[in-house]
Order: sequence, then structure tokens, then C-alpha cells
Amino acid sequence: MNNRQGNNSIVFNPLYDRKGENIALIIILLFVFYPVGVALMLSKLHKERYNFIENAKSTTIIGWILTGMGIFLFLISLLGSTVDSNLYEDELASALVGILIIIAPLIIPGIIMIREGKKYKKIGEKFNSYLYILEKNTDGNIDEIANSMNLDYEVVVDDLESLIRAGALIRCYVDRKQRKIKFMDNYNTLKNNTKKEEKNQTCKNCGGSNPAGATECEYCGSELQ
Repeated sequence: MNNRQGNNSIVFNPLYDRKGENIALIIILLFVFYPVGVALMLSKLHKERYNFIENAKSTTIIGWILTGMGIFLFLISLLGSTVDSNLYEDELASALVGILIIIAPLIIPGIIMIREGKKYKKIGEKFNSYLYILEKNTDGNIDEIANSMNLDYEVVVDDLESLIRAGALIRCYVDRKQRKIKFMDNYNTLKNNTKKEEKNQTCKNCGGSNPAGATECEYCGSELQ
């Protein structure tokens, strides 16, 4: 997703979309040294926020493959152990423990990848919905966004502020008083001034500069410490 600017001047930060490793390299590593491949796949899933859904599907598929391989090996090993009638109960129990130890490195990462894949698919769908609505919304009215998302106003505000804090949306802030998400025209000026004016307070939510002693941000309405 490229840097985009909607009608309400909200800017989408391309730097937010950090790239993970190439999927072909990850697949190769899964066969050569799968722990590294698993780690890189999860890293790719977490980094590429504009590609959550596609990566989530790949992560889930790989997770099911690893889990399936682990279950298959377990059944084959279990069958071999039970067929050997010469094994005593203690020896059989030890064999089963050994089998579990061997397949655990396959099943545990597989289950983790399945869970992460499903989790980030939902996040990706929600994330994409917000970006789509913000591009179409002409005045950044949060009540309209909440209606479009079929969510409560406070939930939408929390989600938008999370996107701003994470860096997905730049030069904008949530104005709780007017119930809108707004473009901050003097964003860069405010950031520079906060470095020079030690007496001013910086809002942790939107980065706005506020007079000393202020208890509430004049830009986004957040409480100042």
C-alpha cells in the first residue's frame, strides 16, 4: 500500500509497512531448518501491517502443515510401538514420552502459527476497514465511522488512537470534543517547538504542544500528566 491521502487530509504512513523476509526464503528455511523459518514467518506476519490478511493465511497454512506432520509422525510411531509386543508397559510409556518429545517441536510451533494466523487475519480485516472508511470519509466524523464499522464510539476512538500511536496515520489526531479525526496542519511546527520550549507540555497521544499547567490537550482532548 502506498502513501495515500484521503479527502480529509489524513495521511497514511508508508514507513508503517515494514517488510519481512521473502516468503520463498521462509519456505526453503522451513525445510532446511524449520525453527528459523517459523520465526521469520511470524516476524513477517507482525511487521507487514498492510499485508496482514495474506500473511495470516500463509501462516495458518504452514501451521496446519507442521501440526499435521507432527500428528502423522505420532500416529506412525505409536503404531510401531504398540505392534511391538515385546515392549513392557514401562518401556512403552518411555517410548511414548520419547515420541512426544520428538514431535513437540512440530506441533507446538504449528499450533502457535495457527492461532497467530487467525488472530492477525481478524486484525487485518479490521485495519483495512478503517483505512477504507477513512479514505472515503470527507470530514473525519468518528460517529459516521463508528456507524460504518458497527462499533461503539469509544471503541473506534481507541482503535484510531492506536493506529496514530503505532505510526500508521501521520499528522492527524483525534479531537474528542468535536468527535472527529483531524489533520494537524502545524504538526511539524509543533514538534519543533516542543524541543525548544521546555516549559510546554507535549501530548503523548498526538504530539501537540500545550502550555505549562494545562491538564487537557487543546488538540485532541487527551489528559496531560
